[in-house]
Amino acid sequence: MNEAPLPNILPQSQNPPVYGPIYSTGKTHIKRPSIPPIAVILGVLVILIVGSLVFAANRPKKSTVIPTPTPTVTPSPTPIQTLTPFATQSAFVAFDQSVDTFPATVSGATVSDATLSPPSVDLNLGFQK
Repeated sequence: MNEAPLPNILPQSQNPPVYGPIYSTGKTHIKRPSIPPIAVILGVLVILIVGSLVFAANRPKKSTVIPTPTPTVTPSPTPIQTLTPFATQSAFVAFDQSVDTFPATVSGATVSDATLSPPSVDLNLGFQK
């Protein structure tokens, strides 16, 4: 039988062919424009802000309950005091009368009285040139 000799492929395999991706269609690859990181960050912030505004607008409003005050018994501002035996003595009666007339005496006093101004003292201390 005439058999063809087997080709020696080992010396030819030193530079194997470079194949593309497995699913390559043979079309040229279009390079996408790169998105800067600041644009991604700003986009995420805008989405978060818009989402929070939508969430805040759709949130049910809380009803505020206005408490009604309960009536309480308050004592009188000045309790009734019983007079002691000392309150009828003449010194205490005179003191009560002078306390009652004191505001009228103070309001009638003139502030521009010359006797109320401090004295002018002119001392030669040697500070002049």
